[in-house]
Amino acid sequence: MKTKKLLLIIALFLVTILSLKSNSDEVKFKASNMDIKNDGNLVIAYKSSTLIPNKEIEIKSEKAEYDKISEILTFKIISASTVI
Repeated sequence: MKTKKLLLIIALFLVTILSLKSNSDEVKFKASNMDIKNDGNLVIAYKSSTLIPNKEIEIKSEKAEYDKISEILTFKIISASTVI
C-alpha cells in the first residue's frame, strides 16, 4: 500500500514538472546593449530583436523589457513581423 502511494506521488510530481516546462516559451534577445537586474529576473535590451521561436514571432524594438517572474514582455516598438 505504501509503495502504491509513493509511486503515485512520484508520478504526479513528474507530470507537474514536465507540464510546467512544456508550457513556458523561450525568449531570445539580440541587442546592441543589455542590462540584467534583480538577480537576473529582469532583462532590459536596447535596439533589440526579440525572438519567441515556439510562436514564430520576431519583434524589433528600441527597448525591450522581460520580467522572468511574471513572464511579461514590454516594448518600445520599431516594427513587428512573423518569422517564416
